[in-house]
Amino acid sequence: MLIFSLLCACGGGGDDGGGNGGAPADFDDYFNQITGTGVTPVASLPVTGRYEYAGRVRLDLPIDGPAQQYQGLLEISIGFDAGANPVLGSVSQLANGQQVLVGVLQIDSGVLNPHAQPAVDYQFFAGLDGNLDANGTIYVIDGTLAGDLYGPQWDGIAGLVFGDITQGIIVDIFDGSFAGTLTP
Repeated sequence: MLIFSLLCACGGGGDDGGGNGGAPADFDDYFNQITGTGVTPVASLPVTGRYEYAGRVRLDLPIDGPAQQYQGLLEISIGFDAGANPVLGSVSQLANGQQVLVGVLQIDSGVLNPHAQPAVDYQFFAGLDGNLDANGTIYVIDGTLAGDLYGPQWDGIAGLVFGDITQGIIVDIFDGSFAGTLTP
């Protein structure tokens, strides 16, 4: 039921997010800057081509105790052709102050929903999977990204991240958000 609620949540709403390059240093400011441009109207979305986005992700991960915020780099490629794997990418360099998590999370198994109604659902989904090494302890991530394209010409992306984090036989949940901008 929780996942259903998250998936049905407003795709055009604000949460928290990330930044890249010349983006504001504050994660929330960057996310709000992108989402403030409004969800790209369906009629304005491309029907062909592949577009690259770079930004940041912020995940609330229960690593070595209660959940803490980790920020990392985000790269996503979105293909609007009817081909396989329309949403691909990675999350890397996750860190929380002094602690750096070693590993790259893969973004794949994506699905486009270009006719989504922003008040009801998201324009794209993808899996987020991989292993993170926290000082020799391995955490397995099995998550989902759900997001929208923003701006009059799909200049940005933003959305939610949620899923399971497993260490040994202990399974917990995590959540977070992401944001990025179109790369030249």
